[in-house]
Amino acid sequence: MSRRILISPSLLAAGHDTPEAVRAAVAVAERGGADLLHVDVMDGEFVPETTLWNDPGQVKRIKTVLPLDVHIMINNPDDRYMEFVRAGANMLAFHVEAAKDPEALLSRLQRHDVKVGISLNPETPLDKILPYLPLVDYVLIMSVRPGKAGQQFIPGVVEKIVFIKYHFPHVLVQVDGGMNPVTAAFVINAGADIIVAGAAVYGSRNPAKAIANLRRAADHDV
Repeated sequence: MSRRILISPSLLAAGHDTPEAVRAAVAVAERGGADLLHVDVMDGEFVPETTLWNDPGQVKRIKTVLPLDVHIMINNPDDRYMEFVRAGANMLAFHVEAAKDPEALLSRLQRHDVKVGISLNPETPLDKILPYLPLVDYVLIMSVRPGKAGQQFIPGVVEKIVFIKYHFPHVLVQVDGGMNPVTAAFVINAGADIIVAGAAVYGSRNPAKAIANLRRAADHDV
């Protein structure tokens, strides 16, 4: 393929309960040749689980040479987005289902040095984000129900990827959930640009090879 596929290992799938575990997971991603580092912020309200990074101070403590790809799965991101901008997010995606005023929030985010993304759950119709696509750098498409690592890929999201890339070719598409070389091939061939991978990387004995295999997934027959 002429375009480079970006791989963003998800810390959620690694040990992340202690600072030491986070440092080890970051090192795996860096040594493995990852492009980004995916940080899931969960508040226990928008999704049932809570992660360490609901405290933006813990996001700030992540030391890495990789850009921080922050996904805020929280209620009222309109009120909290600046916490994560200040914590060092290089990319920040919020859920359209959680925002009180997505257009106003996107407008405020555009004032900062951060790539702006909007995310939607698998069951959310694409119509919910269409008005906002001219305002974003990327769309984060959840291909599993958000909140837990290790779920099965939902193939119906592929249609959303195709539609976005056809009508908004300048918008990057990131896919998160159930990614492995086979499912990554489906979404990359549909137009996905960024693959968020958890178990496929952190569950592998050779994370560098796993990352390379995900990046090459579009070369596989599907």
